[in-house]
Amino acid sequence: MDMLLGTEFTWNKFLKEFRAKFYLVLVQRLKKKEFMELRMGGSMTVLQIVSEFTELSRLVLEFMSSKRLKTRRCKEGLALYIRNQLAGQPMSTHQGLYQRAAEMDK
Repeated sequence: MDMLLGTEFTWNKFLKEFRAKFYLVLVQRLKKKEFMELRMGGSMTVLQIVSEFTELSRLVLEFMSSKRLKTRRCKEGLALYIRNQLAGQPMSTHQGLYQRAAEMDK
């Protein structure tokens, strides 16, 4: 890891500091709200929600601190009929979850 002013500097720390300086707090709050309320609905496909989830997850890194949290948040955004079909199936990554969900959505 690079050292900057005597502290460990990681990519996540850089993004956090960059956003704090250049990304309006109001916009950050709105994107966090949008991310937390993201749900598959209407005629939205799994691929569309994956795209939205991926884009928003880049802006709210604190919700993506572990694979388990990311996978759980992904599952929460899926349509209820897909979540029900996935119940009891172990999912170790959000990519695996979306792959199975996309197959069910065909």
